[in-house]
Amino acid sequence: MIEIKIFCKECKAENLVILSDLRTGSPPCKGCGAGLFFHRGIAGFVYVLSNPAMTGMVKIGSTTRSVDERVNELSSSTGVPISFVVEAYFESAQPQKDEEKVHIQLKLQRVEGKEFFRTDLETAIKTVRDVVGKEAIQGGKYFGANKEQGNMGLRCTKCGNVWTDSYIRSCPFCLAVTSYVVWDFPYR
Repeated sequence: MIEIKIFCKECKAENLVILSDLRTGSPPCKGCGAGLFFHRGIAGFVYVLSNPAMTGMVKIGSTTRSVDERVNELSSSTGVPISFVVEAYFESAQPQKDEEKVHIQLKLQRVEGKEFFRTDLETAIKTVRDVVGKEAIQGGKYFGANKEQGNMGLRCTKCGNVWTDSYIRSCPFCLAVTSYVVWDFPYR
């Protein structure tokens, strides 16, 4: 659970909001009833990692925590000479089941008994994307804003939220799917 103190935009009343991990909604202001913000719970993620010390292999796993937390945990092991690199990660409603499906699809490339696969990044990422049915949230060189586009970003026409990852086509804040516009912004 997360406890948030927030002031209402409408009536300026102070509100204390407690969020559970998987609840979705817009908590109302105790003063005027206006929605304070929108939040959405996420069950977990399926991730694709690489490691410069393990060329030709990728690690595909799942977590119900943050991907960064999981990567830091994996990279802190004394048996890993170099930190893992997040190549892509995908939101999943059933992260463990989706991970198992990916592992089954890539079983011929799997290092026996491990979450490592002898395959290229593109194959691994495409397999996870096909199983999860969503685009990657974030990742390495295969994802993110196109460097040739310059200072481009996306702005949601519904809520005004701004983001720069051109592969995220629905607003990360309000989840509107087609209500974004491309815009040029002065700072990176």
